[in-house]
Amino acid sequence: IGILNLNGGVYATRQITKTNGTGIVNFNGGILKALTSSGSFLTGLTSANVFSGGLTVDTNGQSITIGQALLAPAGNGVTTIAVTNGGSGYVGAPYVSISGTGAGATAVANMVDDGMGNGTFKIGSITITSAGTGYTGTPAVTLTGGGGTGAVLDTAVLAANTSGGVTRTGSGTLTLSGTNSYTGATVVNAGGTLVAGSTSAFGSNSATTVDGTLRLAGRNNALGSLAGSSTGIVENASATSATLTVGGDNSSQSYSGIVRDGSGGGALNFIKVGSGTQILSGNSTYTGTTTVSQGALQIGAAGLGSTAASSAVSVNGASATLAGSGMVGGAVTVTSGFIQPGDTGGTSVGTLSVGSLNLTSGGTAVFQIEGVSLNDRIFVLNSGGLTLDGKVSVTTSLTGTDFSTAFAAGCKYDLLDWSGVVSGTFDAGTLVRNGSQDNSLQFDLPDLSSLSLYWDVSSFLSSSSPPTAPAPAWGHTSRPSTPG
Repeated sequence: IGILNLNGGVYATRQITKTNGTGIVNFNGGILKALTSSGSFLTGLTSANVFSGGLTVDTNGQSITIGQALLAPAGNGVTTIAVTNGGSGYVGAPYVSISGTGAGATAVANMVDDGMGNGTFKIGSITITSAGTGYTGTPAVTLTGGGGTGAVLDTAVLAANTSGGVTRTGSGTLTLSGTNSYTGATVVNAGGTLVAGSTSAFGSNSATTVDGTLRLAGRNNALGSLAGSSTGIVENASATSATLTVGGDNSSQSYSGIVRDGSGGGALNFIKVGSGTQILSGNSTYTGTTTVSQGALQIGAAGLGSTAASSAVSVNGASATLAGSGMVGGAVTVTSGFIQPGDTGGTSVGTLSVGSLNLTSGGTAVFQIEGVSLNDRIFVLNSGGLTLDGKVSVTTSLTGTDFSTAFAAGCKYDLLDWSGVVSGTFDAGTLVRNGSQDNSLQFDLPDLSSLSLYWDVSSFLSSSSPPTAPAPAWGHTSRPSTPG
């Protein structure tokens, strides 16, 4: 059995593999550095486990492929072995052997002077160099060699193993082509490229940070979440289209790099899952579809960020939300779920531009009014691009004096801006009402009954040119008025 433990430092090599027998590599810190380009840099092993300390691969300007599956270490591992009696008379460290129902646990004996005055040693402690995997019962620990006697070790202590992640550093290209199950973070540092060589290249629900280039190469893959700076590039770069699914770890993350098709002509498709908010604040150019199935996909931040006009967006999920303050260049269809302008997953006030908007009967557009001139807005870029069959819900968090000031008689709120004809079956309801009974209506407005005011929604679906420009036309939401 051959076992290589990388727990720290730098291990520079041309290749790691095995020819016969059992070969196990355990990564728990340190850097694995490539000395030359290789299509089989790490391959053919019995197993390669990524423990909590993780694996950092320095491509060192080379192009390498790791075909070996990078695994989350299974089951229990050995965490400690206490020394009951250190013995005496050792002239060297004895070999520590761990055997039992699992595999791969290794340890070394740390020697100290035994006080006998003749230059001999005793065992001071045991250091676990690899926890091993799959131990279902307490393993046996034996000492061999060293020339001493009398040492007694306590029972080995087991604990559940924890997986680390994979970091790619240095210039060059790293391709992961194994069926990888590590669960720690995936990090792509600036200056290099990480390529998917399989459909499970980037671990299991791995939180991913991209400051360099992440390439799908025509293979569908999933990320737990996506973060990264403006230097980041997520691309397909293949003649075959590929789909990137993001959000399975349910966290909220922000990515300010770009998402693009890349060379080769194959489109990149983007799917948002999980309960968190994924922010894309860069100017992405991918042409594939965008699907929001769960949680929130926020396009843009602080008014910056966009997706391409050729990327159609589908919001289809009970908890799915399209949010942001950027520009969604393509056609947006809300089949179920929400479109909610503004940053912070739609909880802040903002303006979201869309190529067109089809709000179907199962979808809801949510707008916030948080002041006299502080309200959400959706700007429809294409003439005739607005279809309303779903629900429009207007909300506010204001109370007391702030509420009465924001909703004073004569105030007007522009929620939807469009040009051309509005399609669909939207019913704005009673044109003058106080909002107290709107819950069952398509157009749900804040309740003004405490102010003895009424909403005037007669112009909600009409349009008129603004005074300073011929286009676009404006859809005026509603106007509180005194009872007449």
